Formats: sequence, C-alpha cells, structure tokens
Amino acid sequence: MPTYLCKRPPLDRGPGERSRGGRERRTPPLERPRGRSNSQKQPDAPHGLCAFYGGRPRERRAGAEGAGDRGPAHPIRAHGGGVITATRRIAVITGLSLLAMAIIAPIAVFGVIGQVRVSGDAAATAAAILESAGAYRAAVAALVLVAILDVVIAWGLYVLFIPAGKELSRLAAWFRLAYVAIFLPAIANLLLALLAAESDPARTLFYLRAYDLTWQAGLAVFGVHLLLLGVLAWRSGYVRRVLAALLVLAGAGYLLDGFAALLLATPPITLATFTFVGEVLFILWLLIRGGRTPD
Repeated sequence: MPTYLCKRPPLDRGPGERSRGGRERRTPPLERPRGRSNSQKQPDAPHGLCAFYGGRPRERRAGAEGAGDRGPAHPIRAHGGGVITATRRIAVITGLSLLAMAIIAPIAVFGVIGQVRVSGDAAATAAAILESAGAYRAAVAALVLVAILDVVIAWGLYVLFIPAGKELSRLAAWFRLAYVAIFLPAIANLLLALLAAESDPARTLFYLRAYDLTWQAGLAVFGVHLLLLGVLAWRSGYVRRVLAALLVLAGAGYLLDGFAALLLATPPITLATFTFVGEVLFILWLLIRGGRTPD
C-alpha cells in the first residue's frame, strides 16, 4: 500500500477561511497542552486506509519480511489478542473432534461390525447381520460421521501448524484427506455386505474382507499423515518434542501395519496396538494447551 495513503488528510477549509484580498488565511498551529514535554508527545494515529488495515504500511511490511515463508514465530504472539481466542477455539474443536472419533470408531468397528462376523461361515455372518440390521446400519453411519470429523481435523491441524511450515502443514492435511478418500469406499463395502446378506449370503464375507483390506491401505496413508504431523510438532517450538516423537512413532506403526496387511495374509503383530499412545496424548494437548500462549 503506498505510504501517501496513510498521511493525515488536509483540513477542509470553509468559505470563510479566505481573507478579503482573496488570499488564503493560514491557520495557526494547534497549541500544545501545557505540562507535556517533547518526549511525551504521542505518535499520530494512523488514518484512512492505514487505520483500516491496522497500522502503517512500513511497519506491516517489515513484519511480513521478517516472518518469511514459515509465518510468524508463534501465531498467538504475532497477531495480537483477537487471534488468541480464534486459535484456541480451533485447537479445542480439533481436540473434541479427535476425542469423538476415539470414542465412536472403536464402538462401531469392534462393538458392532466385529461381533457380526463369523470366521469362515458366510451364512452365519449374513444371519448375524440381518438379526442386528439396525445396529449394523448405525455403525456404518457412525463411520461416515468419523470420516466427516477427519475432514474437520485436517482443517484444524493445518491452521494450527502453519507457523511450523505452511507447505508441510498443507501436505500433512492432504494426506489426511487422502485417507478419508480411501476410507469412504471401505465403508461402502460394509453396505454391500448388508445387501449381500439379504440377497446372496455367500458373498457377505467377501465384502467384509474387502472392507478390511481397503481400510488397511487407508491406514498406511494415515500413517504418513502422522509422520508429517510429528515433524511439524517437532519444528513448531510450542509442542513438547517427546510428544512429537510419539506422533512419529504412531505414524510409523500405522504405516508398517498397513503394508503388512497388504503384503502378508496373516500379519504376525499389530504395531498400532502399542504405538497409539502419542495420539491419546496429542488429544489431551489440544484440549489443554493447544492454542495457548507459550510460557
């Protein structure tokens, strides 16, 4: 913005401001209040577009050049009081979304879908699905809700970790959205299993197996997201590095589990069973410390 747009506008002289000879009468300077020295003189407040944009362009330009591509050192200190509330709100929304996922997904996957499956018996599996069709449909709807929450979480984490690296934060968000794009077809296989239970029970286990493999492929992509998130947390300066390392460990667990499920008929171990601790601690960090001014 040009500097001249921030200068004080000229005084509007009325028709009585001219002398009889046609010359413009010069207005005497304003008197300085008594008892105030030159050192106590207050700086002029910004005017015009300067007041609209929140400061003088020279100051804003210097701040922008110092920030660089990675943004300010910390979003809360750089933008003032109004952004503290907004950043804190985004952290709480993200944390609550993660907490809701951590509650909904296990109930739907292990409490309902896992209970109707009878290993090696498609007819019994189809009968179990039809017997608890209402709960089965509710579990599928719950997983769709989880996918929606994943989109909200991708947005929240992107905003929160922009100061640690805008491009890397965007890449991490895209990997989480890619996981959602794989997870939704996996959920569709659950609906196909329900339809097969009604018309062709022999194919019920086939669709449930397709659901498993598709979800495992998505979890491998989700592991890359967690790896990038851990790197962002490590670089941020406002997340404990122990927590950042645990996020990297959790991402590696998902990544290895996903490829093991795709490459091996029966994986010997599920690493995510032991490496999920970082995710739980990260939820607590978002709800308690996320978006707050660092000490």
